[in-house]
Amino acid sequence: MPTFHLQPVTDADFRPGRPGYHAFSVNSRRPVAEVWRELHGDDALHWCAGIARVAWTSPRPHGVGATRTVRLRTGARVTERYFRWDEAPDECMNGFSVESANVPLFRRFGERYRVGMSGAWTRFTWEFVIEPRVPAVLQGLARRAVLRDLDRLRRDTAAHLGA
Repeated sequence: MPTFHLQPVTDADFRPGRPGYHAFSVNSRRPVAEVWRELHGDDALHWCAGIARVAWTSPRPHGVGATRTVRLRTGARVTERYFRWDEAPDECMNGFSVESANVPLFRRFGERYRVGMSGAWTRFTWEFVIEPRVPAVLQGLARRAVLRDLDRLRRDTAAHLGA
């Protein structure tokens, strides 16, 4: 099976207005620690319809340098490596860059999770840097597909973690 390597994403890329940046937030009544566990457990992201399986490929405890493989229902498979991992009782953040994929869909892809208190709620903010690897003539179509998929993730996450 072919492997396509992606260019890295860093913390500096997660800024509104930057190319390929997208984000959404979900408020939850669950404690910060519980939401964080949902994102990193053995059954991570099980509520996301487009994700078939998430498998950690590095031992616990997870932190900077941790790796996992994600298989999508479309058959695409990606490998991820964490470049950031900060945990505190009331606020947690981490970020990863997709290192490789079995399909040549993206030039760069990364995600960052932020979980913290927002008033009486726990707020989960899911940020993305997504740069498709498509000719300029197909950029509009790729953008619409990305936005559709992110909206599905938002709806699935709100239904599972939401208030």
